Amino acid sequence: MVSVTCTIHFFSQVRFFLLALLLVLQQIEYAFLHLQTLEKEFSLMESPKQEPAGMAEQKNGVIL
Repeated sequence: MVSVTCTIHFFSQVRFFLLALLLVLQQIEYAFLHLQTLEKEFSLMESPKQEPAGMAEQKNGVIL
């Protein structure tokens, strides 16, 4: 009877560990997908000829 109880307890702990591991992996996947989305949004916002702030090009006294 003690052996059965120990076995049940062991598998319960293994199940808990696997569920916790699954939760951690899901959080990592969510963070990775969120970073990919942010990277895509940032690359869409960024134009190829974007000037740094305060460094606008001037022609004939007109800031472009």
